[in-house]
Amino acid sequence: MSEEKKAANVILIMADQLRYDMIGRHGNSHISTPTLNQMIDQGVDFNHYYTATPSCIPARASLMSGLKQTNTGIVGYEEGADWNFPNLLGQVFSDRGYYAKAIGKLHVYPPRKLCGFHHVSLHDGYLHDARLYSKSVRETYERTDDYLIWLRNQGKASMDLTDMGLDCNSWVAHPFNEEERLHPTNWVSQEGIDFLDQRDPSLPFFLTLSYARPHSPLDPPERYFNQYYNQLVDLPFPKIAEWAAELGFDHPVEKVDALTGRLSEHDMRRMLAGYYGSITHIDHQINRFLMKLQEHEELENSIILFISDHGEQLGEHALFRKGYPYQGSTHIPLIVYDPGENITPAGNLRTEVDAIVEHRDILPTLVDMISGEKLENVDGESFLPLMKKDEWESIAWRKSLHGEHVLSDYSNQFILKDSYKYIWYSQTGVEQFFHLAEDPNEMQDLIADDDYAEKIRELKSELISELNDRPEGFVQENELIAGRQQVNLINRQVKN
Repeated sequence: MSEEKKAANVILIMADQLRYDMIGRHGNSHISTPTLNQMIDQGVDFNHYYTATPSCIPARASLMSGLKQTNTGIVGYEEGADWNFPNLLGQVFSDRGYYAKAIGKLHVYPPRKLCGFHHVSLHDGYLHDARLYSKSVRETYERTDDYLIWLRNQGKASMDLTDMGLDCNSWVAHPFNEEERLHPTNWVSQEGIDFLDQRDPSLPFFLTLSYARPHSPLDPPERYFNQYYNQLVDLPFPKIAEWAAELGFDHPVEKVDALTGRLSEHDMRRMLAGYYGSITHIDHQINRFLMKLQEHEELENSIILFISDHGEQLGEHALFRKGYPYQGSTHIPLIVYDPGENITPAGNLRTEVDAIVEHRDILPTLVDMISGEKLENVDGESFLPLMKKDEWESIAWRKSLHGEHVLSDYSNQFILKDSYKYIWYSQTGVEQFFHLAEDPNEMQDLIADDDYAEKIRELKSELISELNDRPEGFVQENELIAGRQQVNLINRQVKN
């Protein structure tokens, strides 16, 4: 009797704060990403993958739960948010007979909550709440960061994440000051390789490899930093639109962790070298893991997804970090790579998907891939049919996406529909409108252009509908009301 074929493994690889346009195949001729390029060339590339809430915690909450932000309740960056959701990514796999392992950044609460994984090896990077001396010992970084514990066991007994003087939300950059093998990016890949060596080979596995870079600190190993620093004259500066000054963004930068401002040419070049170098470093470390996966003869029995949690403004429009409604923050990569054709028979996968897909769709899609089940108590939909040549044209898929983020005076709401984007800053009432098909860098604000008046009304009306019953009181008598008090957590609308 022939041995029954083991179910396909699923591997979710995530980078933190990686923009869509920072991959070579996405039109960036200045960055080297050979591994991601190969995955795109041999897989399915999603041209319009987004996060509706562009910062770590709310984005990951939607990814892990399959819920939109109003149902996770997390609409801004909030440490200590409740992660008690009806479904969790690790749990749906462990419930279906998979061994589930998470490596790297999870950014959940409590800090070592398993979320259904059988085991976690954590490096969440610098988490402000966990660094406070007033926190209980069990929640401090000394107990919750496995990378730091490992690092100190490598003879670096006094080493800390802050030793290089680089802030975790800063544009300041310089090379990693230790051996490359000690970098957290290398550690994530090594932990993944160790998992391949130590797992039960009779079980299918679900593995997340979650890199904390290219999120700052911008500290790639020296050879990666120098790769771009030595060609700085060729790296284009991020674009800054005229409207950036009107909104108060375009001014000399004032802080090392600034949200807004314009850098000097020298600082801008170093920031770009640090960011680009971090991405190429991750790309090579992904390939290192994939080579080991091949040596274990599991590459062709694995479905691999590559994503980012959110983007990075990177000085574009005189903005830094994330949380903004612009493409730099919200538009991110999604690649599905299935070298063994586990998803569908040969020749039936499309090479590109143009539909609007969001983090909430990952969980129901993965369940569909491994079991064919339709997952309940989620807001997302399986995008598996969109990937198939014989199904995608008959699928009724979302035409628009509502996104938002609490960000002090820059708190914002947006509607993305077709190739148009309407933005409303909820504290100031400022409105913007962009035609992304003609203006992908959002240089021309068309909010006062009469030629787009009807489309603006359409998207604004859709935002009003989305916000009509919100507890903040954003809508009164069918009009948007600016200046309402906002918090990062709203009352969760539990799905039944």
